[in-house]
Amino acid sequence: MNKNILGLIIVVIIIVTGLWFYLKGTGSEPVTNESVGVESSMPVPGSTVSETVVTQTNESAKIKEFTVVGTSFSFSPSVIAVNKGDVVKITFKDNEGFHDLRIDGYDVGTQRIQTGGESSIQFTADKTGTFEYYCSVGKHRENGMRGTFTVK
Repeated sequence: MNKNILGLIIVVIIIVTGLWFYLKGTGSEPVTNESVGVESSMPVPGSTVSETVVTQTNESAKIKEFTVVGTSFSFSPSVIAVNKGDVVKITFKDNEGFHDLRIDGYDVGTQRIQTGGESSIQFTADKTGTFEYYCSVGKHRENGMRGTFTVK
């Protein structure tokens, strides 16, 4: 009887451990700063980027996806760079507080969300230049909750 219980416990531990390693291996790989346009040798925590090609009226456009994480008065990453003509999708995740993400010069922005919330925007980067993205809630922008969006 004790051997059966011990054997069952060992089998359960093996299954749980295997499942944990399997699920851990299916997550996305970290992204380098160069791939998200950050000029630093340090990795940017909480950011991801990926590219896919979609067909739009016989033309190919790159879709650049970014995840921006917001906390009290900061964004990570604080710099995003794309090329003119890229379709940009930004998913904003709020880790602390009540925030949104808006981009000057593009008239786009996410919904205002609470801690744990997520909201996305998608648009075509059709104007070159350097633009500020920021939180429009209260004085968050003035308190430093902003970043740089560059279109080359």
